[in-house]
Amino acid sequence: MHSVLLAVRVLVVLLGFSAVAPAFAAARMEPANSEFSAKGPISFAKSIINADCTIEVSGRISADGSYASVEKVGFDGGLKCGQVEATHLPWKLVAKDEGSGSMSGIQVTVHAPFVGGDCGP
Repeated sequence: MHSVLLAVRVLVVLLGFSAVAPAFAAARMEPANSEFSAKGPISFAKSIINADCTIEVSGRISADGSYASVEKVGFDGGLKCGQVEATHLPWKLVAKDEGSGSMSGIQVTVHAPFVGGDCGP
């Protein structure tokens, strides 16, 4: 495994469901126990290579609406982004508020000579 600096900034515009955040509780995803999709910017950095890409994810919201299981991931935005492949799925998506979320468990494989390899989490 390569020593990797993986800087990931994910701001996800949640599509197909809404998050509700009462003052005393964590944000919830609705409708619970349903499919979802989301799309937003993501940045990768490894060695001297940086890539600003668009990530598109889909999966299923948990039965209690506390998180979503990210089961399918795609990257777009040029040659560098096309060399990134999502691995170790599912990832976990948690809503922060009505318009953003954060993911954990992000792991990718970069298919590029000299700077490629496994990155994350």
